[in-house]
Amino acid sequence: MKAIFLLIILAVSMLIALVIQDFLPSPTLLKGAHIVLLPILFAYGALVLPFPAMLVLAIIAGGLTDLSVPQIVNAKVEIGLGSSIIIYAVLGTIMQGVQKAFFRGAWWLHPPLSALCTFLLLTLQYLMIALRRESIFFNETVIWKILIPTIIAFFLSPLIEALFILIERALPNLQRPPRGY
Repeated sequence: MKAIFLLIILAVSMLIALVIQDFLPSPTLLKGAHIVLLPILFAYGALVLPFPAMLVLAIIAGGLTDLSVPQIVNAKVEIGLGSSIIIYAVLGTIMQGVQKAFFRGAWWLHPPLSALCTFLLLTLQYLMIALRRESIFFNETVIWKILIPTIIAFFLSPLIEALFILIERALPNLQRPPRGY
């Protein structure tokens, strides 16, 4: 029962995070890179939710990601609807493998997994666009637009984890084993 409440809270939080990240300005210091919050929330959800709930969260996160950034150029779809769902599902399945360590108190797993999720999502989206355009090139802008959100995700994830730990403690039906912190 607690997993359902947490899934609903994470889904609503993802929707709110999507709105927030769209309204955050991109500082000129970051050279056009944007802060991406959905992979951070998904990484936390993948670490705390059971597998079926994580798959539902992957569908929600991937659907929101694909619908928020449509890549259509000259009536040609560059990032297909559903591709991010597959990316999130694969990453979530991998993260489920370290879930027991996370429950035993390995809180430090969330920041690198959030960074990995952000990095792979942005990199794979870039590669999908590049392959559709039949030209792969790397320059400073591409690197900045992938690495800066990854670094930001690494540093924001402990704050988001702390917030959700407080939310989890307020939820009824604690059926999950207590964490080591």
